[in-house]
Amino acid sequence: MDNLHNLKLLLNVTSTDDDDLYRLLLCNARAWILAYTGRAPEQWLADFDAAQLRIAVIDCNRLGAEGAASRREGGVNTAFSGGGEYPRGVTALLDRYRLIK
Repeated sequence: MDNLHNLKLLLNVTSTDDDDLYRLLLCNARAWILAYTGRAPEQWLADFDAAQLRIAVIDCNRLGAEGAASRREGGVNTAFSGGGEYPRGVTALLDRYRLIK
């Protein structure tokens, strides 16, 4: 299965209406992972796929809340980590693959 299919499974999406958006989220996640690890595109590892999916899901859930520290909607409070950071669990997946400069 490809990552677009897997992302849509994680988001519980069955339509193809937003496939371009999901591809963009995956592309942005890939670029972030390559920058974070200091690797070139041809150095992509299969181990990065799980982190790419997690980042794409996080970014999808953050859409519409850019720049917000928190929001309240329908009695539900949501707090966002600052500065576009990703949870430690995501970066921990990638730390061992970072290249020394």
